[in-house]
Amino acid sequence: MKFEQKRFQVAFVAFLSCMLWANSCMATVIFLFGAPLGLILVPVATSITVTLWAHYDSFIADRPLGVDQGMLMLFAWPITFPYYAFRSRGLRSGGLLVFISLVIIFLALIAGWATGIAVMMGIAYVSV
Repeated sequence: MKFEQKRFQVAFVAFLSCMLWANSCMATVIFLFGAPLGLILVPVATSITVTLWAHYDSFIADRPLGVDQGMLMLFAWPITFPYYAFRSRGLRSGGLLVFISLVIIFLALIAGWATGIAVMMGIAYVSV
């Protein structure tokens, strides 16, 4: 039973990372078409991704966040997510969780931006 929960948690994190990648790719394409509001999608998607994962993780650990802390994490995730990680997991595991989360977010955003630029180059190549 515990293995199935871990497998679902890994799949959930992979799904959220793919959503973040797709959102950053779409935001890059929108921005390159000339709408600067497209880049607002990236921080919103990042905060939603982190909040959804922390909310799911708190239910797995039988320590539900509640609505108020979840909403606070949605708007101030760079402060409240490390607080949640250190409080729920301790110093070593919480630090590792924060580091891995930031690496996943960074890699998803870089891959999305690179894919968005490649899509725009492909559109420019086909239209010529």
